[in-house]
Amino acid sequence: PEPRTIEDMIKQIMKDQSLVRLSIVKGRGVRLSLPCRIVSFDIEMEQIMAYHVDEKAVYTFKLNEIEDFQVS
Repeated sequence: PEPRTIEDMIKQIMKDQSLVRLSIVKGRGVRLSLPCRIVSFDIEMEQIMAYHVDEKAVYTFKLNEIEDFQVS
């Protein structure tokens, strides 16, 4: 069955170690587009840790900063 909630979708993406492109909107309208893998997801703190595959760095984003994500 397909995941039904955002939480289920993110957990499935983590389990499959899928490559994801996150579209992020930071303060002052700064936009980022990151190819990454989701490392962890904290629903209580509403945060996602993502490993940027090009920069080989880990970033933390609030869920409200994520405008869109596409699974590769």
